Amino acid sequence: AFDYYTQAANKDILEAIYQLGFCYCLGKGVKADLKKAVGLWMKAADRGHKGAQECLVKLNELVSHNQDNE
Repeated sequence: AFDYYTQAANKDILEAIYQLGFCYCLGKGVKADLKKAVGLWMKAADRGHKGAQECLVKLNELVSHNQDNE
């Protein structure tokens, strides 16, 4: 899936950019890299991808919650 999403993301296909973010987030076919995942989700979210927008909101909530517990 990683190679497919990479090729499609390179063609600027919005859903592939979003899915490639999951590959990086979960380490599916590639070494996990949360920075790359977030960057891809931000790119997709900026172009209106609702799923990417939701991922970023949830990630922000998670980070905020963890900071509150420190």
